[in-house]
Amino acid sequence: MSNTLVFDYAVSIKEAQSASKVDYSFLSNCLVLVKGNYTPPPPDLTGFTVDIDPTSQVIGSTAQASISTPVPDGAVLPTSGSWSVDDETIATIDSDGVLTAVAAGTAQVTYTDDDTSIAESSSLTVTATKSKKLSQNSAEVPKSELLEVKNTKSQQAKSKEVLDEVTFTDPSDYKVIPIYEETSFENYTDNSEVPFFMVGGLNTVYLLIKSDEVDPADETAIKFDPTNYFTLCHSKDIDLEDAEAINFADFKGVTVYATSDSTKAEELSQTDAAFYDSNDSYAGAYEQFGYFLTQVYWRNNQYYVLDGDNPASTISELGEAGSLFDKRVSFYLDGTDGPTLGFFGCAGEAITKTYLNKLIQLETQEAITSYIQVNEPNDTAVQRINIEEAAMAVIEKYEGYPYFYLDADKNNYISILKSDEMYFVDGEAEIKIADPIWRAQIQVKEAQ
Repeated sequence: MSNTLVFDYAVSIKEAQSASKVDYSFLSNCLVLVKGNYTPPPPDLTGFTVDIDPTSQVIGSTAQASISTPVPDGAVLPTSGSWSVDDETIATIDSDGVLTAVAAGTAQVTYTDDDTSIAESSSLTVTATKSKKLSQNSAEVPKSELLEVKNTKSQQAKSKEVLDEVTFTDPSDYKVIPIYEETSFENYTDNSEVPFFMVGGLNTVYLLIKSDEVDPADETAIKFDPTNYFTLCHSKDIDLEDAEAINFADFKGVTVYATSDSTKAEELSQTDAAFYDSNDSYAGAYEQFGYFLTQVYWRNNQYYVLDGDNPASTISELGEAGSLFDKRVSFYLDGTDGPTLGFFGCAGEAITKTYLNKLIQLETQEAITSYIQVNEPNDTAVQRINIEEAAMAVIEKYEGYPYFYLDADKNNYISILKSDEMYFVDGEAEIKIADPIWRAQIQVKEAQ
């Protein structure tokens, strides 16, 4: 497991001269994608369809009239109304919509909604004798229809090729609901696991919900800007396959999954944070992130024990635990004090690396831009050394007390090169990450 931070970015001189102070609070902002429990009221009914089965009758036979297909989509069909026929010498109808053919001719059958007075009609034809009906078995499908089916399949194949390409999810399809109290979750979602963020210590949880699942009149709902957040947790409300398809172009942080499929967890852990849970529960992941994101320092979380009410599953076999650790899958051990963190990672590394990488990169960039704003440096070796020293001050800060994020015994460095428009930053720094206690205990036993 590599603990090296690599600095490889450029700072625009023009943008640096007008850059404002960086707000680092977004690093602790945690989103959780859930299904909202808001059900929008149906639209007002403007029409519907009157169906007659069959539409042609012979004298003395009966047919059933009914209503269907409300207009617009989503409107509710009438529940109370009356049937009528414009010419009862041809057919009659009772209150249940049963038609009786009386004489040859055509009649209009109408249903009138009691609530809205909307009336819709359909025609009924009555004949004296049955007409001959062409056998369906003898009918041939026209070649034009066969060609149409063939063309449709071809279009579907082309559509699949388009879907296979990388697509981005539109942030405007979602709303964010900030939650400050545990009792407020139930106002927006039926998900019972999200309160574990606050059990872990998080004071504010940001629910990410599809816009049509949020009351449009709710003033607490805000526009979703992916750049304001660094952690996006999925939930059991969304199928894993659907969750993987969600891809916001401007979100550059950590995406979190949980699954009972260890093979899938291993796959996801190569690029994201993936928790193995035999019950597909996210509760363990939520509590862990709730704890991690509220600490004063980005510390190793190996001592954390879950709350006793957390339903997260645990691993009791060291062989299985070792396998998950080697695959960089996050999981909990069946510890003597309760469910104890076995590994907490992202993209094949310890979780702290991802957050420290972003934090230190932002701070070194800010140090460089601040120096440029204050000193307006010329293109000289001395000035480049001064800028390097400003950036290295950040590295030295995190090597020492009270952080100890970086290993001071390593050759941590930053170097600067300049063009007419850019300062190019290159460098490396080594993060200090302790091996989990249970792993260290195994290694001691193996060495004896």
